[in-house]
Parts: sequence; C-alpha cells; structure tokens
Amino acid sequence: QQLSRSSDGSVSMPGQLLGNMMLGVESGLDLPLPLRQALHAQADIEIVYQDGTGNLTRRRIRPLQVVSDFGKTYVVAYCYLRGEERSFRLDRMQILSIGGDDGL
Repeated sequence: QQLSRSSDGSVSMPGQLLGNMMLGVESGLDLPLPLRQALHAQADIEIVYQDGTGNLTRRRIRPLQVVSDFGKTYVVAYCYLRGEERSFRLDRMQILSIGGDDGL
C-alpha cells in the first residue's frame, strides 16, 4: 500500500499500514518535548506547517500518534483547520505552543 498526498502536502496512510508503524511516546525516537507532552496529555498544539510546495500554514492540531515510513517521521493528528485526521511530516513542523490558547 502507498501513502497518498493531498494538495496541501499532508500525507494520509491506510489503516493497515499504520498498524505496523505506530511509535509510542517512549519509542526512543527523538521527538520535540512539546510534541511528547501533547501526545502524553492528549493536548492540542499550535504549529506552523510547511507543505511540499513551501507554503506555510498555521494550524491547531491534536497529535494522536507518530509513525515512521521510508525514512520519514509523520505526526498523525486531528487538524482543526481541515476538520479531519491528517498526517504531517515532523521535519516540516514548527511547534509554537502547547494547548492552543493563543487565539488561533
């Protein structure tokens, strides 16, 4: 099964594929502290995300899990901007704050 990419650069992954690649908070992967905290607390975070074409968007997301595939790390999260679960490449995320209280 292949990953599918949306027009904004986020990636969706089939459920069966995710089952083999889920990484927990304690996986040893070098995750930014705010992301680890948000995963553990099931909290929202504010991010700036750069899509595959270089466009930046500010988003509020609720991280659900972290997955790794083809040498890339993705954060699977509920995206409030899109109103659905999306996957974001970790190396394209800048975490602004935890909790989502800064007016987005």
